[in-house]
Amino acid sequence: RGRGPAAQAAARLAPLVRAGPRGGHFALRMLVVPCFVEAAVAAGRTAEARAAAGEYAVWAAYGVDGAAPALLARCRALLARSEGGGEDGEAAHWFGEAVRRHDGCGNDFERARTLLAYGTWLRLRRRPGAARGPLRDALVTFERAAADGWA
Repeated sequence: RGRGPAAQAAARLAPLVRAGPRGGHFALRMLVVPCFVEAAVAAGRTAEARAAAGEYAVWAAYGVDGAAPALLARCRALLARSEGGGEDGEAAHWFGEAVRRHDGCGNDFERARTLLAYGTWLRLRRRPGAARGPLRDALVTFERAAADGWA
Protein backbone atom coordinates (compact mmCIF):
# COMPACT_ATOMS: atom_id res chain seq x y z
CA ARG A 1 0.00 0.00 0.00
CA GLY A 2 1.07 3.54 -0.67
CA ARG A 3 2.24 6.13 1.79
CA GLY A 4 1.70 9.84 2.02
CA PRO A 5 -1.38 12.05 1.77
CA ALA A 6 -3.30 9.79 -0.64
CA ALA A 7 -2.83 6.76 1.60
CA GLN A 8 -3.89 8.79 4.65
CA ALA A 9 -6.98 10.07 2.84
CA ALA A 10 -7.90 6.58 1.66
CA ALA A 11 -7.48 5.20 5.18
CA ARG A 12 -9.72 7.92 6.65
CA LEU A 13 -12.38 7.60 3.96
CA ALA A 14 -12.46 3.78 3.81
CA PRO A 15 -14.76 3.34 6.85
CA LEU A 16 -17.21 5.82 5.32
CA VAL A 17 -17.56 3.88 2.06
CA ARG A 18 -17.83 0.48 3.72
CA ALA A 19 -21.29 -1.09 3.60
CA GLY A 20 -22.77 -2.82 6.62
CA PRO A 21 -23.19 -2.06 10.30
CA ARG A 22 -19.70 -0.57 10.72
CA GLY A 23 -19.90 1.46 7.53
CA GLY A 24 -21.13 4.93 6.80
CA HIS A 25 -24.73 5.89 6.14
CA PHE A 26 -25.72 5.16 2.54
CA ALA A 27 -26.16 8.83 1.56
CA LEU A 28 -22.79 9.75 3.06
CA ARG A 29 -21.13 6.79 1.34
CA MET A 30 -22.35 7.98 -2.05
CA LEU A 31 -21.02 11.50 -1.40
CA VAL A 32 -17.61 10.17 -0.37
CA VAL A 33 -17.05 7.48 -3.03
CA PRO A 34 -15.52 9.76 -5.72
CA CYS A 35 -13.02 11.17 -3.21
CA PHE A 36 -12.24 7.70 -1.89
CA VAL A 37 -11.69 6.29 -5.38
CA GLU A 38 -9.24 9.09 -6.20
CA ALA A 39 -7.30 8.60 -2.95
CA ALA A 40 -7.43 4.79 -3.05
CA VAL A 41 -6.18 4.62 -6.64
CA ALA A 42 -3.30 6.96 -5.80
CA ALA A 43 -2.50 4.83 -2.75
CA GLY A 44 -2.52 1.57 -4.71
CA ARG A 45 -5.78 0.31 -3.17
CA THR A 46 -7.31 -0.37 -6.58
CA ALA A 47 -9.48 -3.35 -5.59
CA GLU A 48 -11.20 -1.31 -2.87
CA ALA A 49 -11.61 1.62 -5.25
CA ARG A 50 -13.14 -0.64 -7.89
CA ALA A 51 -15.60 -2.14 -5.38
CA ALA A 52 -16.69 1.31 -4.18
CA ALA A 53 -17.08 2.53 -7.77
CA GLY A 54 -19.22 -0.52 -8.55
CA GLU A 55 -21.65 0.32 -5.77
CA TYR A 56 -21.61 3.97 -6.88
CA ALA A 57 -22.50 2.90 -10.44
CA VAL A 58 -25.69 1.27 -9.19
CA TRP A 59 -26.64 4.43 -7.29
CA ALA A 60 -25.71 6.73 -10.20
CA ALA A 61 -28.02 4.76 -12.50
CA TYR A 62 -31.03 5.90 -10.44
CA GLY A 63 -30.51 9.46 -11.72
CA VAL A 64 -31.15 11.21 -8.41
CA ASP A 65 -27.92 13.24 -8.53
CA GLY A 66 -27.24 14.97 -11.84
CA ALA A 67 -23.49 15.02 -11.17
CA ALA A 68 -23.22 11.29 -10.38
CA PRO A 69 -22.73 10.09 -13.99
CA ALA A 70 -19.85 12.56 -14.43
CA LEU A 71 -18.27 11.55 -11.13
CA LEU A 72 -18.68 7.87 -11.99
CA ALA A 73 -16.96 8.46 -15.34
CA ARG A 74 -14.10 10.18 -13.49
CA CYS A 75 -13.84 7.20 -11.13
CA ARG A 76 -13.69 4.85 -14.12
CA ALA A 77 -11.02 7.01 -15.76
CA LEU A 78 -8.91 6.95 -12.61
CA LEU A 79 -9.28 3.18 -12.35
CA ALA A 80 -8.41 2.71 -16.03
CA ARG A 81 -5.41 5.01 -15.61
CA SER A 82 -4.16 2.98 -12.66
CA GLU A 83 -4.36 -0.20 -14.72
CA GLY A 84 -2.62 1.19 -17.79
CA GLY A 85 -5.77 2.24 -19.63
CA GLY A 86 -4.88 0.41 -22.83
CA GLU A 87 -2.26 2.92 -23.98
CA ASP A 88 -4.58 5.94 -23.86
CA GLY A 89 -7.77 4.12 -24.86
CA GLU A 90 -9.96 3.37 -21.88
CA ALA A 91 -8.73 6.14 -19.58
CA ALA A 92 -9.01 8.73 -22.36
CA HIS A 93 -12.54 7.56 -23.13
CA TRP A 94 -13.67 7.87 -19.51
CA PHE A 95 -11.98 11.24 -18.95
CA GLY A 96 -13.69 12.57 -22.08
CA GLU A 97 -17.01 11.14 -20.94
CA ALA A 98 -16.59 12.69 -17.49
CA VAL A 99 -15.88 16.16 -18.90
CA ARG A 100 -18.81 15.88 -21.32
CA ARG A 101 -21.20 14.86 -18.54
CA HIS A 102 -19.95 17.62 -16.23
CA ASP A 103 -20.83 20.20 -18.88
CA GLY A 104 -24.52 19.62 -18.29
CA CYS A 105 -24.72 19.31 -14.51
CA GLY A 106 -23.54 22.69 -13.21
CA ASN A 107 -20.99 21.58 -10.61
CA ASP A 108 -17.98 23.65 -11.66
CA PHE A 109 -15.78 22.54 -8.75
CA GLU A 110 -16.14 18.83 -9.54
CA ARG A 111 -15.66 19.58 -13.24
CA ALA A 112 -12.40 21.34 -12.33
CA ARG A 113 -11.30 18.33 -10.28
CA THR A 114 -11.97 16.13 -13.30
CA LEU A 115 -10.03 18.48 -15.57
CA LEU A 116 -7.13 18.47 -13.10
CA ALA A 117 -7.06 14.66 -13.05
CA TYR A 118 -7.31 14.53 -16.84
CA GLY A 119 -4.58 17.13 -17.37
CA THR A 120 -2.32 15.38 -14.89
CA TRP A 121 -2.86 12.08 -16.69
CA LEU A 122 -2.04 13.72 -20.04
CA ARG A 123 1.19 15.15 -18.59
CA LEU A 124 2.17 11.74 -17.26
CA ARG A 125 1.52 10.35 -20.76
CA ARG A 126 4.04 12.93 -22.04
CA ARG A 127 1.41 14.99 -23.80
CA PRO A 128 2.04 18.45 -22.30
CA GLY A 129 0.41 20.32 -25.18
CA ALA A 130 -2.85 18.43 -24.72
CA ALA A 131 -2.63 18.85 -20.93
CA ARG A 132 -2.43 22.66 -21.01
CA GLY A 133 -6.12 23.27 -21.77
CA PRO A 134 -7.60 21.05 -19.05
CA LEU A 135 -5.04 22.21 -16.47
CA ARG A 136 -5.61 25.88 -17.33
CA ASP A 137 -9.39 25.50 -17.16
CA ALA A 138 -9.13 23.71 -13.81
CA LEU A 139 -6.86 26.44 -12.43
CA VAL A 140 -9.21 29.22 -13.53
CA THR A 141 -12.17 27.50 -11.87
CA PHE A 142 -10.28 26.83 -8.64
CA GLU A 143 -9.11 30.45 -8.51
CA ARG A 144 -12.65 31.71 -9.19
CA ALA A 145 -13.93 29.53 -6.35
CA ALA A 146 -11.13 30.76 -4.05
CA ALA A 147 -10.10 27.11 -3.65
CA ASP A 148 -6.47 27.97 -2.96
CA GLY A 149 -5.61 24.42 -1.90
CA TRP A 150 -6.57 23.20 -5.36
CA ALA A 151 -5.22 26.09 -7.46
